[in-house]
This record gives sequence, structure tokens and C-alpha cells, in this order.
Amino acid sequence: MRKLIQSLHFVSIAVLAGSWVHATTGDRTAEYNSTAEINASVTKTVDGSAAHLLKSDAGTPVYVIRRDGPGKVEVHRKLNDVIVIREGTVSVLIGEKVEGNREVKPNEWLGGRIIGGTSYTLAPGDVLFIPAGLGHVMTPPPGGAVTYLVVKTDAK
Repeated sequence: MRKLIQSLHFVSIAVLAGSWVHATTGDRTAEYNSTAEINASVTKTVDGSAAHLLKSDAGTPVYVIRRDGPGKVEVHRKLNDVIVIREGTVSVLIGEKVEGNREVKPNEWLGGRIIGGTSYTLAPGDVLFIPAGLGHVMTPPPGGAVTYLVVKTDAK
């Protein structure tokens, strides 16, 4: 118990200092990224977005994404997306029917447009699950930006 309290104390001090923490237990490793580090990693966007892969295992990548321009329609055939909004707002259009997209790598499609679909407006703290195979596109409001986490999980 004393060791746990010492570890928690170290993490608390590191969090207050805004530093990076790398903890290891046996062969498993945890990693902490401060808000400042996360925001700095996605400050500069290219073509309306910036993405940063956080430490994660190969089967469940976690990205921080900042978007200040409209995205392109995406379809992941074998991956679900779990989206958690951190800052800003965004409109997300989701639909089954997509026209004009192209396969950019195996099981990953990009571009085109969603026919029909359902639109959601997301704000900080909102969580959206997008099952594999559904087209989706994220559009922040004009002049606005959104920062969010995406956890990709294998579709079963």
C-alpha cells in the first residue's frame, strides 16, 4: 500500500508539473500525456486537420485529432471508431450509403459523399460510437475548431 501511495504521489506531482509520466509494471507500461503536450502535438493543421497517435497497443490505436476544416468521408471496413470530444463542437454526418469514394488502403475508404444519413452535433464530453462499415464525415463550424480522441477497435 505504501508503494502505491508513493507512486500516486509521484504521478500527482508530475501531473501538477505538466510532465510526461511513463510507468511500468512487469512487462506492461502506462503512459501519461498532459493536456499541454496533447494540444501542442495537434496545434498546426494541414488541410484542415492534425493527428497525433498516443501510445497504445497495436490492436487499439488512440489518436488525438484537431480539425479546423471539413473532413472527407471515411469508411473503415474492419474498425469501429469511438470518438470523445475534448474541445469545440463538430457536426458529424453518418450514413450507410456512400458514393464516389475510393479505397486508399485495404479496408479503408476515403472521399465521396454520404447519401442520406443522420447528422449529430457533438460538444465537449460527448461520445459517439461509429460501427465499422458506416460512412462518416466531421465538419466543425465555419471559423471554429474541434479537438477529439478517437479510439479504434476491431469490429467483431
